[in-house]
Amino acid sequence: MPLIDGAGIGYWAAQGTSTPAGSFSIEPEVIPQLRADLDDIREQAKEFLRSRNFQIKLYPLGSDPASGATADVHNTKADAAVAGIQGYIEVLDSVIASLDEAAKQYGITEDANTASFQRGATAG
Repeated sequence: MPLIDGAGIGYWAAQGTSTPAGSFSIEPEVIPQLRADLDDIREQAKEFLRSRNFQIKLYPLGSDPASGATADVHNTKADAAVAGIQGYIEVLDSVIASLDEAAKQYGITEDANTASFQRGATAG
């Protein structure tokens, strides 16, 4: 069972240490579905940024100082939210890359899984 972590697949197991926080182990047969699910989530986050990023900004509604200050506070928080989503996408990128590496180590490909499923369906 591979370990998915920032140091790479199996790094901690090779070191003979326990799995550090932020790591997890998974069964090889779930890798393709997990990867597909995370890829969907990543694409939704990217689409959110593409489609709504310009809608997040607030421009002062008036020329008074309060309107400008309010817009500044809002935009600072909006920038932080965008940065948070971008960070989330980067984490998803890393996890997906780790899953891809695990799939390679196990010789798992989507085509192999499809063929295996089809063999099972016709055998039953």
